[in-house]
Amino acid sequence: MLKQLSIFTLLVSSMLLTACYDEVGVTLYEAGEYKGATDPLVAASKSSAHKERLRKRFDMVQTDR
Repeated sequence: MLKQLSIFTLLVSSMLLTACYDEVGVTLYEAGEYKGATDPLVAASKSSAHKERLRKRFDMVQTDR
């Protein structure tokens, strides 16, 4: 009985472990082409108000040196 239980436990545990297997592949990207989600900061960086805020922040940090 103990031998059968240990064999059953071994079979069940091996089946559970193989069910979690996920094949890992390599993703190749072409140079210069971004294929991810769109970045909301790209649209915001085109506005002059955004550029002015960034310039002010830059000036605040650089003037204390």
